[in-house]
Amino acid sequence: MPLVFPVPPLSTRGANLVAFFFSASYVVSLYLSKHARLGKSSKPDGSNANESQKRTRDDPNVIKARMVAASTSTILSCVVVFLLVWHIVDDLENVSGLNPVTTATQSYSSPQNASLAFDSTMARLGLTLFEDHSMLPYLVTPVLYLGPLYATFLDAKLPFQSRWSWDRDMLPVFKTWVGIRNYFFGPITEELVFRACVLAVYHLAGSSRNKMIFLSPLLFGLGERVLFPPRSRRDIHVTQPTSITRGRCIPAEGKQ
Repeated sequence: MPLVFPVPPLSTRGANLVAFFFSASYVVSLYLSKHARLGKSSKPDGSNANESQKRTRDDPNVIKARMVAASTSTILSCVVVFLLVWHIVDDLENVSGLNPVTTATQSYSSPQNASLAFDSTMARLGLTLFEDHSMLPYLVTPVLYLGPLYATFLDAKLPFQSRWSWDRDMLPVFKTWVGIRNYFFGPITEELVFRACVLAVYHLAGSSRNKMIFLSPLLFGLGERVLFPPRSRRDIHVTQPTSITRGRCIPAEGKQ
């Protein structure tokens, strides 16, 4: 259970700055390593590769470098939340001598404060599974995907339906770097940084629920805007028709 403080220990401005740091560090980390940057790869002699050898975001080397960067940034953000809570607990004890949970006068050593701060941080980050929590929050994502799941069911592409294939629909998820990034590393790191860490600092600032609902997706959207900027019309090319709806062919936009 997270520590309950008598007054918000963090200002709104401070929460905004820390939340922005989380978002910026996640995005910037993906460009720090030359192996994680997109563009032309270099040949051993130092010259640039030709057009067909450009590094894209789906290049295995790029994916692995970005996974390392995103993981490092995520761990850093979680550590910052812990250090922030630990600092608040120490300050509260030094100023008032009160335990923030029981508000009973008692002396706590720094290691004991660290233990309290760690437990509180885990709870604030949502990493205490099923402990003192309702099951309802865990149903949000499945409910959001009821529509796509129903459409997939109508298309007979759910697992073990007639148009479902283990080799085509499942193996790429677990046996390719693109699948590992899209279904494991990407969602986990983004949820921890843009939701868990961001909401944790806004909770410490006593922000309203409406403000947290608005600001958390806003920071995530800004990060996505930097990572995946909109392409110009010159970057979009039309491929062969790939979908047929009501007898009409719909051309698909090619992806990089």
